[in-house]
Amino acid sequence: MLPFRAVSNDPVNPAVPESIAGHFIVRQLSSLPTYLAKSETGRDVVLKPLDPDCLLQGRLHPSIHARLSRVRELAHPGVANLHGVDVHDKHPWLVWDYVHGTPIDQLVRTRKDPRQLMNIGRELLVAVDALHAVGIVHGAIRPGNVIVDPRDRVILTHLSPLLHDDPAVDTHATAQLLATLAAMCGTDLHLPVTNNGSRGQGGSAGPEVNLKQLRRDFAKAGEDGRAPAPRPDKPSDGTLRLRPILAAVGVMVLAVVVFVLLRFEHRAAPVSTPAPHQIQR
Repeated sequence: MLPFRAVSNDPVNPAVPESIAGHFIVRQLSSLPTYLAKSETGRDVVLKPLDPDCLLQGRLHPSIHARLSRVRELAHPGVANLHGVDVHDKHPWLVWDYVHGTPIDQLVRTRKDPRQLMNIGRELLVAVDALHAVGIVHGAIRPGNVIVDPRDRVILTHLSPLLHDDPAVDTHATAQLLATLAAMCGTDLHLPVTNNGSRGQGGSAGPEVNLKQLRRDFAKAGEDGRAPAPRPDKPSDGTLRLRPILAAVGVMVLAVVVFVLLRFEHRAAPVSTPAPHQIQR
């Protein structure tokens, strides 16, 4: 059952409020506004506003309540926990667990480890698949909503399950995010056909591509070694940068050795004396 509370004191200030529905506001996270807050028990939570139209006679609309209940009941380590809905002066707020960690793009940009990309990419796809299996569309898959915690677990946050019903929205966004992360690592990741009919990193997956196909393509990229292989034009370390120089030095050394051998052979060759019958008089 989805917890539901209604609080009517302390009207929300247009600026950052001190508290909302008994949660002490720590700071604003986005311009929605979305807030990081402390619950009455000291838990870090995220307060995200819902449209007031979601309420029917002061309660959540039954269809919205049913959809949010599926989100809350989803016991998956790759999805942030939804605690419930609090209503503060007729304004409903989603109360989410706050996930401590690093946005996925910041982590990949810092480490630039293609093999780690394959691991967190697989976890991301599994988490999205778990949502779709129970009829939930995330609706807002982007770097800031995919967090990697200190144990390198991928966790989806800030779901917008009321915005979209088509799972293809998540598939397109996930394919585009994975391609962007691969580019940050300097790797070539061949994703499913994009919406302009070409393969590669640009754009998003086409409408005919589903999540299972995307998972197969991503797994195959790892098996084929495509994603872990750095691009030749973007060396991943100092050794790769030295390869052209070392090759040129090697060619020069080989040329010197050949030259010395040829000179030595010429000097060591015996001088031939013509036979008596070959001497012309």
